[in-house]
Amino acid sequence: MQVTKQIHAIKIPFQIPVAPGKTLDRFVYSYLIYDTEICLIDSGIKSSERVIFDYIKKMLDDLGLPETAVNPLIARSFASHLKIRDRKNL
Repeated sequence: MQVTKQIHAIKIPFQIPVAPGKTLDRFVYSYLIYDTEICLIDSGIKSSERVIFDYIKKMLDDLGLPETAVNPLIARSFASHLKIRDRKNL
C-alpha cells in the first residue's frame, strides 16, 4: 500500500492459535522507503519473507533498480523477526 510517493506499507496477515481449532487473525506492517535505493524497515514476523520479497521485487522492476539497491534496517530485535526458533539459545 502506498502511503506517500516514497513510503510503502506492506500488510502481513498471520494467525495466532488460541485454542484447539481456533485462531486469532492478526497483521503487522513492514515499511519500504525508496528513492534510488530501497530501505526495508521492520522485517515483519517469522515466515513473512515471501510477501516482502515479492513486493520488493515488483518495486525494483517498476523503478528499474538492481537487487543491490535494497538495504534492510532492523528496528527491533525480537526473536520472531530474526527467525530464532529456540529462545533458550539467545
